[in-house]
Amino acid sequence: MPQTNQLDCAAWRAFRLFLVALDDGELDRADRQLRRELATRQEYERDITRLFFSSLQAADLQIAQETIRAERRARILDRRLIRRSAVPKRTRPRPGR
Repeated sequence: MPQTNQLDCAAWRAFRLFLVALDDGELDRADRQLRRELATRQEYERDITRLFFSSLQAADLQIAQETIRAERRARILDRRLIRRSAVPKRTRPRPGR
């Protein structure tokens, strides 16, 4: 899917004017930040879960965290039940034998 530019020509001109106003140190920091943003964006695009979480608001992230915790608790209980059902019951010797 081809990417489209969301900024128009006027916005790019404003960005270039912003860059001109930066001193060398600030320009270097802007460049480092841009590289971090690009790396983060690529990571988001590779990981569907991270991409999904990045679209959520803080309150929704909290609900997602609670939901994951509940799922983990349920799986722990399921595993315990499976282990218990897999363990053979001890047989007691009958009295008199």
